[in-house]
Amino acid sequence: MAFWEAMSPREQDAFETEALEAADTMKKRLYLEAGGKGGKAFEIYRQMVLKDQFERGHMGLIRYQHRLHAIDVQQAKAAQKLDDSRT
Repeated sequence: MAFWEAMSPREQDAFETEALEAADTMKKRLYLEAGGKGGKAFEIYRQMVLKDQFERGHMGLIRYQHRLHAIDVQQAKAAQKLDDSRT
């Protein structure tokens, strides 16, 4: 996971803590149950939790960018309307 590898160990710890806090109940339970054992099952559940957190943050950023774009479009339309009313 490129986003994970780009983080420092400190950032990874914080991100994983946030991811686990935000995880849905079932994924959190599976993560915690497998965590004590380690192994492939734990890595799979861990990646699921981490990817979910990344997607939540990434999708939040995309929604924010879309809102900004919508505001820009509204402002451009309002400016055009004002210009049209002056002519």
